Amino acid sequence: TEQFPIAEVAANKIFLAYAVNGQVLPPRHGFPLRVVAEGHYGSEWVKYVHKIEAFKVEG
Repeated sequence: TEQFPIAEVAANKIFLAYAVNGQVLPPRHGFPLRVVAEGHYGSEWVKYVHKIEAFKVEG
């Protein structure tokens, strides 16, 4: 599980990819969706996304 700051999401630095090079994302690259995170190593890009949760942290 990876967590990304909401500021990065709001700045459009985090997005979901469903295709690569004009082709549907293949299973080895994370079909059906993969998180792409600008400024993060590819190993932190989550593969096989099936659920996204957003929550407020108090404090």
